[in-house]
Amino acid sequence: GDPDAVAAGLVDRIHERFRASAIPDLAEIEAALLEAGATGAVLSGAGPTVLGLVCAADDSAALERARLVAEAIGPRLEAMPGRRAPLVLAVDRAGARVG
Repeated sequence: GDPDAVAAGLVDRIHERFRASAIPDLAEIEAALLEAGATGAVLSGAGPTVLGLVCAADDSAALERARLVAEAIGPRLEAMPGRRAPLVLAVDRAGARVG
């Protein structure tokens, strides 16, 4: 329940530097997610997926916060050259998908 702990736990010091070539704009995407209001951002496994996580008091609040993050970052991602995948947010426990 501690958003600061979640954000700190997502700071990678091991594998992202080796896998960043899978996503040339990784640093910019992570920064955009954080600026848009995500609690944290991380390269998923070997990539090329970047996850933006949001924390909130309950699922409804998390879904709303994720929607706001998606609206804020969507146009910025669309403008990045070479972007290959759609923006999808999976947010609630029931597996709802937004975006």
